[in-house]
Amino acid sequence: MGSAIAMSDAVDPATFWPLASKHILYTGVPPSPFIITKTKGTRLYDSTGRAILDFTSGQMSSLIGHAHPEIAAVINHHAANLDHLLSNMLTQPVLDLAQALASLLPAPLTKSFFLSTGSESTEAAIRLAQTYTGRFEIVAFSASYHGLTAGAAAATYSTGRRGGIPSAPGHIAFPAPYAYRSPFRRADGAYDWRAELDYGWSLV
Repeated sequence: MGSAIAMSDAVDPATFWPLASKHILYTGVPPSPFIITKTKGTRLYDSTGRAILDFTSGQMSSLIGHAHPEIAAVINHHAANLDHLLSNMLTQPVLDLAQALASLLPAPLTKSFFLSTGSESTEAAIRLAQTYTGRFEIVAFSASYHGLTAGAAAATYSTGRRGGIPSAPGHIAFPAPYAYRSPFRRADGAYDWRAELDYGWSLV
C-alpha cells in the first residue's frame, strides 16, 4: 500500500515549494506564489489564512463559486454510487445532462460529446471538423492558447505556451485583434483593424 495523502490545511512553505519543484511538472506558466488550502464561494484561502478574491474562477469552471453546497452534494452522491465508467457505458445522469443541453441549443444541435478538459475538447473539435469537411486545414488566432495535447498545442500560437510543438500541416495563424500594439496602423496612427482583417483572410 502507498503512503497516505495528507488532508490537513496546515502547510509549511519551507518544505512545500522544494517538494513541488521536485514532484510537479509545470505547464509553462509559473506557479502562483500562494499556497491555496481552501476555497469557499468567491474566495480562496492561502496557507497564512488570508482570503483572496478569485478572479480566475477556476479557469472559468467555477462561475457559481467554490464549494457550492448543491454541487458538493451531487459530487458526493455520485462518487459513492456511480462514478467514472468506460466511455461507451451510458448512465441516466449522462443522458439527463445531454437532454438539458439540447433544450438550450438551436436546431439541429441535439447531441453532446462529454470530455474532461479543454485540451480534449480542442482535439475533438479539430477531429470533428476535419471528419465533417474532409479537409485538414485549421485556422487559429495568433497569440492563442488551445491546450497541452499535441493537436491542441499545434494550433497554439502563444509563444510561451507552445512548448516546442511545431504547427501541424495546414495550420494557419490568423492575426488576433490587438489595438494596443498592432503593426496595422493608418497614417494618423489609429489602429487599422480592417487592413489587419484583410491580411488575415489573405493567409487563409
